[in-house]
Amino acid sequence: MILTAIGKGFHVVLATDQRGNVETREAKTRLEAYTTARGLLALAEARKWYLGEVVSIRIEQRETS
Repeated sequence: MILTAIGKGFHVVLATDQRGNVETREAKTRLEAYTTARGLLALAEARKWYLGEVVSIRIEQRETS
């Protein structure tokens, strides 16, 4: 049996291990979430980071309620 999660869109988060969530954006579809994640990666490339800081992008499905 395959179960599919049903949510109301996605959160795309640019975060670091030292600063936490730096930027959060909303997306309605999974395709839009991936496109937004690419945009946040470009934003991350232009920012200044601490030496050794770990930068990540997360795509999270929003809650159903």
